Amino acid sequence: MEKYAFFSYVEYLGIFAFAISGAAAAAKARFDIFGIIFVAYAAGCGGGILRDVLIGSFPPDNLKNIHCFVISILAAISIFFVDSNLAVRKLNLSGWVALSDSIGLSLFCVAGAQKAFDMTQSIEVALFSGMITAIGGGIIRDVLLMQFPMVLSKDIYAVAALVGAAIAIVAPLYLPLGAEVCAISGMAACFALRTVSSKYNWQLIKKADD
Repeated sequence: MEKYAFFSYVEYLGIFAFAISGAAAAAKARFDIFGIIFVAYAAGCGGGILRDVLIGSFPPDNLKNIHCFVISILAAISIFFVDSNLAVRKLNLSGWVALSDSIGLSLFCVAGAQKAFDMTQSIEVALFSGMITAIGGGIIRDVLLMQFPMVLSKDIYAVAALVGAAIAIVAPLYLPLGAEVCAISGMAACFALRTVSSKYNWQLIKKADD
C-alpha cells in the first residue's frame, strides 16, 4: 500500500474512533441528535485542525475534506441509534468512550506526527504535532461537555501519545523498517501504555493522600 494512502486510512480511522467517543459522551449527557453530531465532529476532527493550524497547512484538511464530516456523522448516527434502541440501550456508553478514545489516541498520534514530519522534516515538530493531534479532539470534547479535560488529569494520556509518535517517526530513521511497520508499532505501544496505565491508575506524580 502506498505510504500516503496508508496514513490517510489511519487518519480516517482515528476520526471515526474519536467521533464515536464524542458521540457516546454526548449521548450519555442526553444531547439531541444535532448536539451529538456536533460533539462527534469536534472530537473527531478538532485535533487534526489544531495540528494543521500549527504547521501552517491551510485550509485544514479536516475542514475541506467532506469525508471527515461524513465519517463523523456516521459515527454520531450509530451512537444515536444504539442509545435510542431499546434492545441495545443498556450498553455501557462510558466503556465506548474509553475504548474509542484509546484507539483514536493511538491512531492520531502516529498520523499527526507523520504529516508534520513530511511537511517540516523536524522530529521535534512531528512529535509535538502528533501529541496535539491525539489529545486535541478529546480536550475539545470534554470542554463542550463541561468536564475537566482528561489529558490534564490523566498524566499517561499525553505521554502515551508522545511514545507512539516517537516510535513512528524516530524508528524508521535508525532501523531498517518501513514507515508502515513503525507506525503500527507506535500505535500498539500507545494503545498498550494507555490501556495498562488506565487499568492500574498509573500517574507521573504520586497523588497526595486525602
